[in-house]
Amino acid sequence: MSEILKDYCTTREAADLLGIQVNTVNHLIARGKLEAQQVGRTWLVFKPSIEEYYRSKAPSGQPGSGKPKLAAATK
Repeated sequence: MSEILKDYCTTREAADLLGIQVNTVNHLIARGKLEAQQVGRTWLVFKPSIEEYYRSKAPSGQPGSGKPKLAAATK
């Protein structure tokens, strides 16, 4: 695997890490909340931007699509 690509993940992987849906990840990318690069038709999300977003987001009170996997990794 390329050294550059190890810092990126797919939108599905980002959604799983954050415990949200892929459509929400796409909206976060479009709003500039997550840093991503488009490779062909696929978007790759910069992993440090996922961690930064997770730490800075305020709780919405809305249930997510699952328990964030990132929460367990940061404790």
